[in-house]
Amino acid sequence: MRKEIPLLIMLVCGVFMAVQFFVPHELPALIYQNLNKTVQVVGAVALVLGIVSLLSLHFAKISRRQPGYGYSYILVAFFFMMAASGFLPAKVNLGSFLGTGDRVEGSFFLNLYNYVLTPVQATMFALLAFFIASAAFRAFRARSVIATLLLLTAVVVMLGRVPIGPFVLGDWISDLADWIMAVPNAAAKRAIIVGVGLGILSLSLKMVLGIERAWLGGGR
Repeated sequence: MRKEIPLLIMLVCGVFMAVQFFVPHELPALIYQNLNKTVQVVGAVALVLGIVSLLSLHFAKISRRQPGYGYSYILVAFFFMMAASGFLPAKVNLGSFLGTGDRVEGSFFLNLYNYVLTPVQATMFALLAFFIASAAFRAFRARSVIATLLLLTAVVVMLGRVPIGPFVLGDWISDLADWIMAVPNAAAKRAIIVGVGLGILSLSLKMVLGIERAWLGGGR
């Protein structure tokens, strides 16, 4: 019964969610809304579990003095600081530098978001550009016809997307880059999206029908 009951719940919920779109009645719509609220509750519980798991992992790393444990101090400190800033009363004023407890522009919560989190994310993406360029250099070596075509396409798109490309070569490079992005790239992207959709559909059918049971743990 440890596996039969979850399989039965999956079968009933899966069939209902697929059929309710075709039943023009208030009762299926009401059940559908309540199930969506249940999903939100499950997501909230999963968020709590994720927070507990994250903190326990970094507290253990700090207590064992594992390599890089100093970063765990920063993570834990900013985690509690960010969480505490969200619970500050609106009347609290921490000064002109830190801000107030309101949820408006200039508050402590938004100052942390705008002047700490946003610059950190921008720095991460700026560093990521160099890693991508390094990976592209290694991946796009012209060892075959397809690799050569991929290399030329990547060069055209990169030159067409930066200001120096049209400045040196003319507007045709940006027009060619736009055509590559709008036609071949969009076609390939749509094909991938359709493939992913069909994969999700087939996996959902397998889970609803009880063919795929890996999510129960212990394989079939």
